[in-house]
Amino acid sequence: MQVSDYDDTLFGALVAAGGDDPQILSGLESGLFGAVAALSAQAYLDGSLFAGYGKAKSKAALAVRSPVAWVVTYARAMASGALLFGGYETLRKPISQFALELLSGGGLACWGSGDYDLCVDIYLLDSLPYALLQSFTGNG
Repeated sequence: MQVSDYDDTLFGALVAAGGDDPQILSGLESGLFGAVAALSAQAYLDGSLFAGYGKAKSKAALAVRSPVAWVVTYARAMASGALLFGGYETLRKPISQFALELLSGGGLACWGSGDYDLCVDIYLLDSLPYALLQSFTGNG
């Protein structure tokens, strides 16, 4: 099996989990990277404690950690990293879009529109560059 086969398998699993929505795929991918980052951070912490760095209490706790506690420690770290990274990436775009609609005036201007999303998109395309230019220059 080659590296590209693993990539295709991972991408296939992400598409199956998230469908065609790129926002969900992005969140799943970020969650995976968050889990890997947390795994490496926990391994670095345990390695540095094993090498003799850190407080005596932490080194003693590492020395008596049971196999179940090892699994729980690493699973907890990976789950929290995945939740943090994946949750941030999944929620970033909708929250940014909502804030942009609210602060630009597009939300109020398109209230009651038959196609709210299309109205806001066009409002932002037409009005936002002018509003940004106004905010930078102070001219109105």
